[in-house]
Amino acid sequence: MKCFLMLLLLSSQVAIAQQKLVVHVLNDDTQQPVPNATIISSASNISITCNNQGVGILTGIPIGKLLLHISSVGYETKSTTVNIHPNQIDTINVDLDPEEQALQDVIVSSTRNNSYIKDLPVRVEVIGADDINEKIGSTPANVSELLGEASGLQVLPTSTTTGNMSVRIQGLEGRYTQLLQDGFPMYGGFSGGLSLLQIPPLNLKRVEIIKGASSALYGGDAIAGLVNFVTKTPEATPHFDFLMNQSQRGATDISSFYSGRENKLGITLLATYDRQSANDINRDGFADLPESETVTFNPKMFYYFNDSTIVSLSVNATSDNRAGGDIFAIQNRPNVAHPYLEQNKSQRNYYQLSFTKQFHHGNVLTLKNSLSYYNRTITLPDYAFGGKDWNSYSEASYLLNWGNHKTVVGLNFTTDDFIQNKDLSTMPGSYSFNTLGAFIQDDWELTDKLHSEIGFRADKQNEFGYFPLPRVALLYKISPDFYARIGGGMGYQIPTVFNILPDQSDFSHVLPIGNAIKSTQSKGVNLDFNYSTKLGDDISFTYNQNFFLTHISNPVFPQPDSLKKGVYDLINAGGTELAKGLESNFKFDMDNWEFVADYTYTNAKNRFDNNSQPVPLNPIHKILLTLVYEKEGHFRAGIEGYYSGAQYLSDGSRTRDYSTVDLVAEKMFKHFSIIANIENIADTRQSRFGPLVNPPYNNPTISEIYAPLAGRVANLEIRFQL
Repeated sequence: MKCFLMLLLLSSQVAIAQQKLVVHVLNDDTQQPVPNATIISSASNISITCNNQGVGILTGIPIGKLLLHISSVGYETKSTTVNIHPNQIDTINVDLDPEEQALQDVIVSSTRNNSYIKDLPVRVEVIGADDINEKIGSTPANVSELLGEASGLQVLPTSTTTGNMSVRIQGLEGRYTQLLQDGFPMYGGFSGGLSLLQIPPLNLKRVEIIKGASSALYGGDAIAGLVNFVTKTPEATPHFDFLMNQSQRGATDISSFYSGRENKLGITLLATYDRQSANDINRDGFADLPESETVTFNPKMFYYFNDSTIVSLSVNATSDNRAGGDIFAIQNRPNVAHPYLEQNKSQRNYYQLSFTKQFHHGNVLTLKNSLSYYNRTITLPDYAFGGKDWNSYSEASYLLNWGNHKTVVGLNFTTDDFIQNKDLSTMPGSYSFNTLGAFIQDDWELTDKLHSEIGFRADKQNEFGYFPLPRVALLYKISPDFYARIGGGMGYQIPTVFNILPDQSDFSHVLPIGNAIKSTQSKGVNLDFNYSTKLGDDISFTYNQNFFLTHISNPVFPQPDSLKKGVYDLINAGGTELAKGLESNFKFDMDNWEFVADYTYTNAKNRFDNNSQPVPLNPIHKILLTLVYEKEGHFRAGIEGYYSGAQYLSDGSRTRDYSTVDLVAEKMFKHFSIIANIENIADTRQSRFGPLVNPPYNNPTISEIYAPLAGRVANLEIRFQL
C-alpha cells in the first residue's frame, strides 16, 4: 500500500512538472520577437520576463484556464486566456501592438525593411488606431475624412453626381497619388474611379503615408507619394466590432469586423452596408449628395505553419450603385421636364495571397500575388460608357539583415487590362499594359547618428519602354530628441484616360492615346526636421518642419480636337509642373489633453508654353487645429477647426477662402460606446458662394468643386466591441 501511495505521489509530481506553457511574444506588425516582455498571472501569482528571443516559459502552473497579462515598453498591454492541459507542454503566440501614443516606435511596412519610424531615412507618417477610431465615428463608410485631415494631404471632391473624391499630396493632382492595401497596388486604371469611397476603415490598423516621389518602391503612379492602408491581423483573443450610424443627411451605415485565431488558423471578417439618400441641400433641383448604396464583404484567412511561416488569403466583393443629377429624376423617374440622371454601377472583386517566411537574424522571404476585377457602367441621357478592368500584381522579395545593413531585393510584375464595352461606346478603346520591375534597396546604419538609404528600381513597360528610378535618403540624429532627414527620388506615370480625366468626364468623347504621347516623369526632394521631448511624466510635445519640391515633366492633359467638335485628345503639355512648399506640425500632450496644429503652404504651378498658371483647386494655405480631451475608457471629446485659403479654378479665377468647425463626443461603457458628431457647425457650403449646376439643365455643366457640399452634418453612432 505504501509503495502504491509513493508511486501515485511520484506520478503526480511528474504530471505537475510537465505542465509548462511556452509563450512566444511577437511584434504584431512584423512578427519579430519582442525581447524582455513581461508575463503576469495575478491569480496564480506568476511573473516572468521573456528572453532576448521573446520566449517566456511558465512552469508549475495549474490545470485549466489561465489568464495572462503580457506587456512591454512601447507596446499595448494584452490580456489572453490559455487552456492548460495535463501532462503536456502548451505553446502559444501572443502578438503585441505597438503603442499608438509612441508612433516613433511603430514598425512600418511600406518601406519594405521593417524598421522603426525613428530609424528610417525616408519620412513616413502614420495615422494610428486612435485617429482611425475617431474618424470611424464621423465617417464609417469610407476613409475620405480620415485622409483629409492629414498634414499635406487634400481630399478633393471631383463630382457631385458620383460623390467621388481624390487624394492630393503636396499640391499635386490626385492622379499622382498611389493607393495600396497591405502593400498591394489595388486601385489603378478604371478601378481607381471610386477608390476612396470603397475603402471602409473599420478593419484598418493604421495608415502609412510617404510623401514625395515613391515610384522606386512600388512602380508607377507614386509621383506625389503613396498611401498604404494596413489592415488588422488575427489575435489569440477573439475580437468583435459592430457599429450602426445614422446622419440627418440620410446616411445609414452598418459595419462589423471579427478577428480571431485558434492554434494555426486565423481569420478576419469585414462586412459593411452603407446607404446615402440623395440631398438637394441648396434647393436648386439637383442633388448635392448623390444617392448611393455600397455593400462590402471581405474575409481574410491566415495559416501559421509555425512561428516564422505565415500564409494569408484575402477575398473581397464590393457592390456600389450611385445616382446623381436632377433630384426629381433620382427619386422618381426621368421625364421630359427632368431628364438629367447619371447612374454608376460598379462591382469590385479581388483576392490577395501573401506568403512570409522568417529566417535567422531577421531575414524575410515574401511572396505576393493579387488579382482584381472591376466592372463599371456609367449612363447619362446622352451617352453611356463602361468596361471591365483586370489588374494583377505579383512580387517576390527577400530582406537580408547583415552587419549594419538591411538590404531588400525583389522582382514584381503588374498588369492592367481594360476591356471596353463596345455596345455602349467605341472611344477611347481598350488597352493592355504590363510592367516588369526589379528593385534593390539598402538601409545602412553608418553610425549611431547617421543612417542612409539608397535604392534603385528598373521598370520595363510594354508600351512606354524602360524607366530607371534611383532613390536616396539620409537621416542624421543631432540628439536623441532632434533629427533631420533629406531624401529624393524619381517617379513616372503611364497615361490612361482614367488617370488624366476627372471622374465626371465623358470618357466616350476622348480619342485613343496616340503613339506620340510620352509618359509623365518627375523628380522630387523632401527635407524635414523633427524635435520631440518630455517635460516630466505627463507633458510632451513634438514639432516637425518639412520642406518639399517636386518637378514634373511631360504632364498629360486633354485638348479639344481641332477637327472633331466635342472630342478631346490627350497630349503632353508643352512645359512642366512645379510644386513647392512647407508643412509645419506641432503636437502637445498634457495629462488627458492633446493639442495638434498643422499648417501647410503650397505653391504649385503649371508652366506651359512660357506661361505660368497656378495648379487648379489647390489651397495655398491650409490650417488644421485639433483639441481633444480623453479619459481613457470612459469619455472623449474634441473640437476641430479647419481653414482653407484661396484657390484657383481652371479658368484662372480665384475662389474665396473658407473655414469649418467640427465637434465630437464619445461616451464609453464596458462593451459599447455612443458617439455624437457634428461636422461643419457653421454650415459652410460651396453653394453659398455660387451655383453648382449651370444651364442648360437638361444637359448641365457642373462647377469645379473646391469647398464642402454637404454643409452641416450631424450623426449618431452606437459601437459595440467584444
